Amino acid sequence: MCVIGSFWQWWKYLLFCISTKVLVVFCFSQLLLHYIYPTTTSSPKHYFITRTLSWLKAQSYCRSFHTDLVSIRNEKEMAVIQKVVPKHMSASVGLSRKTWYSWSAGTQHEFKNWLTGHPLGGTGDCATSLIGGINAGKWVEQPCDQKLPFMCLYSELPPNKLTLIVLH
Repeated sequence: MCVIGSFWQWWKYLLFCISTKVLVVFCFSQLLLHYIYPTTTSSPKHYFITRTLSWLKAQSYCRSFHTDLVSIRNEKEMAVIQKVVPKHMSASVGLSRKTWYSWSAGTQHEFKNWLTGHPLGGTGDCATSLIGGINAGKWVEQPCDQKLPFMCLYSELPPNKLTLIVLH
């Protein structure tokens, strides 16, 4: 178990020093308890966050503490995500209507795993991956303000790249 104080700066470095399957994070500033499930020790790393947030807040969280919402580039990555997310849950992923053709991290969206007939018009602007049941791994659109667990991606940035995050 890992306890995190109100300053999160060292949090992401601590995560990669611990080699457990489930990390429990407790934030005293927000009295937050949620679980972080790392999927692998190799890069890129995927983290399933059980805390439920809207798509935009999940994206902000991922950009603050990891790299971005998850980008699913192929069936192998989809299988990794399906293994770590509990079967009764769904997870927000890094697609929204304004970026249906690219992931929120800016990478090309070549792998597509939409449920047949989706995305539909007018039903939601943010993508969710269905985990359990007959449509496991398929994506559907949800309203962006719907609070769901989510997947974050962490990958090392090249040494010459600086990322600036502005939170309002």
